[in-house]
Amino acid sequence: MKRFNMEHLLNFIVLLSLVVALFYLIKTGNINNLLHPHMQKLILISIGALIILTINEFFNIFSMIEKKKLSIIGYEVFFVAIIIGRFASVGDMHVHENTNKNVILNFTEASNNIENDIHESVNAEAITGGSIIIDEKNYLYMIGKINEERDVYKGKNIILEGFIFKNDSFKNDEFITARFVMKSSAIDTDIIGILCKYKDSSKFKINDWVRVEGTIDYEKTSEGDITVLKVKKVNKAEKPQNSYIY
Repeated sequence: MKRFNMEHLLNFIVLLSLVVALFYLIKTGNINNLLHPHMQKLILISIGALIILTINEFFNIFSMIEKKKLSIIGYEVFFVAIIIGRFASVGDMHVHENTNKNVILNFTEASNNIENDIHESVNAEAITGGSIIIDEKNYLYMIGKINEERDVYKGKNIILEGFIFKNDSFKNDEFITARFVMKSSAIDTDIIGILCKYKDSSKFKINDWVRVEGTIDYEKTSEGDITVLKVKKVNKAEKPQNSYIY
């Protein structure tokens, strides 16, 4: 009976595991928590290349066996990573009170080149029942417009969903409603949001997902004018499966 070439068999198992893991991420949608949609085309190319390599290694399993000691150093690390990745939940990021990540409060279209971004939307599409609804489809566009066109948006009522960010430097009535904006991958993100003023802000904790409603105003600070949302009401909201903005 012909024996297997163990080195090529291990290579085949490794490559097949990678293909299955990538297909799993795509099928479950968890790939959206790891990569920007624009980058996901590279994953499809990578899967194609891996499939070709996997098929090649499959046929090499039955090739002539070289008389050398098989080293499995490195394989065990790979399989441990695959097992952990398979059973660990893939979620989005969280912030902590001691985070070093800056929150961008002065985001504008002009400074970030998003005029042709997929989030672009006309104002009429964002206004429902007299309130400006900011969601994942128009998040960057509307935040940019509110920060740029102050004469237009001052006093306007907006509704916004996001997670709460605050730390010890915040006043008792302050918190930021923010979203993670992914540039290319989960490790390349910005926190972009609006400073909110609300008398009962102590009821909410960092990372709580909320739906806030209030009116737009602008305040002068030592770092320049910033947008402030004078909050009328805050409700707990359900965290979406994928809470990134692209």
